[in-house]
Amino acid sequence: MDLVQSMPPVTRAMIIGMALTGLSCSTNMTSPYDLALLWPWILKRWQWWRIISAFLFPGLGLQMLYNGVFFLEMSRTIESSVFLGDTAEYVWSLMGISSFILAFNYPLGSPFLFQPLSSALTALFSIHLPHINLSLLGIFSLPGKYVALGSLGISLIAGGVPECLQCFTGIAAGYLWHVLKNPPRPDQDRRYHRILSFIGKYISPRLQVPLALRQMMAGTSPIRRTSFGTVYPSRRSTTSTTSSRAKPAREQTRPDRAAILAATEARLRATAQNEK
Repeated sequence: MDLVQSMPPVTRAMIIGMALTGLSCSTNMTSPYDLALLWPWILKRWQWWRIISAFLFPGLGLQMLYNGVFFLEMSRTIESSVFLGDTAEYVWSLMGISSFILAFNYPLGSPFLFQPLSSALTALFSIHLPHINLSLLGIFSLPGKYVALGSLGISLIAGGVPECLQCFTGIAAGYLWHVLKNPPRPDQDRRYHRILSFIGKYISPRLQVPLALRQMMAGTSPIRRTSFGTVYPSRRSTTSTTSSRAKPAREQTRPDRAAILAATEARLRATAQNEK
């Protein structure tokens, strides 16, 4: 129970969902067929839960155990460092990446998408934590920038070309989401200056976290309802001197992401040295 409570909120919700789907299939309470991503059943019989359950089914037996532990360590590290104090950003990123995974796997007809989602996390790890060593399979460790490539090689050895293709779709989705949402600052000498400028001006602003999601994650309601059912945006009546003075204080207390990443790298390096 302490392990569950120590998890970050999004990781905890994902692990609980994976445990429920995996254990329900292991105990024959349901079958993997009822959780698979089958578009005819989704569109004709309105079984929309399959879109979510396809991402949460980690497999059976030892495969479920290994996939669950790997996802736990990867997601917990990313959420507690890259997205520390910004749960809405992590939820929104997973939603956007999952949308790309659905699109990329549609031609492949993949019934389950847990593997691509885990691979997308390795892409985020390689992007945001490139200097942190990560142990794969408990046998060898890789620098963070090569974690996505290492997971692609492991999937090719373990599952062949079909599983490797699924893994590749997840990695591609993770990198594509990052580039579209946070495009590199274009330089005059950069080859793709116009493309990056277009992304930064027209696409990236539309992929930022919606205000409604941030308010929902913060526990505040973005709307108010009248007695006759009309929905209006909530507005503040006045702006007092106290509130205007309190706003800079709140801005100063927001976590510095660069400092968080530096502290996380130092902590993981110290852990690796202690293990040696």
